[in-house]
Amino acid sequence: MAGTVEDVIRIAESQLGETDGAKYFAYFGYPDYGAWCVAGARWCYANADVDCHWNNSFQAFDWRDVPRDYAVEPGNLQRGDFVSFDWPEDGNYDGKGDHVGIVTGVYDWGISTIEFNTDWGRVARKQRVWAVVICGIRPAYKAAKGQWIKRDGRWWYRHADGSYTTNGWEQIDGKWYY
Repeated sequence: MAGTVEDVIRIAESQLGETDGAKYFAYFGYPDYGAWCVAGARWCYANADVDCHWNNSFQAFDWRDVPRDYAVEPGNLQRGDFVSFDWPEDGNYDGKGDHVGIVTGVYDWGISTIEFNTDWGRVARKQRVWAVVICGIRPAYKAAKGQWIKRDGRWWYRHADGSYTTNGWEQIDGKWYY
């Protein structure tokens, strides 16, 4: 798999407002199963060429289901992680996955997400407090790389974070440059 966090987020954002969950199931060769939050999120990861490590079903996951090598505790979630939620029934949390999303931001109070089949059956941005977050899955992302840029007849190496080395030596792909 080869996509980046930003690829997944960009693809998810392109679906904001979408109300047709059947297309996400159809992508995987399945009929419309109704609840499409998992199918929509998995569709984003698949279209970004990223393995989300959750291909067993179209159900929300919890700690019993998560592949252990990819499990993420709520306090360690990052942008681009696949996250599962537990809705309290009768005021009690049962620890079972009820819904999923793609993490777009992490804060002291909770996370921001893009979720499928939310808000009366559409794709929307949401904010969730830590109390409803069960766990996450860290997908297999491609590491962002820097690239060579030619400007005014000179070459510069722009790092993945957008910065440049100035007035110093740097080793890039096994060669030294000043």
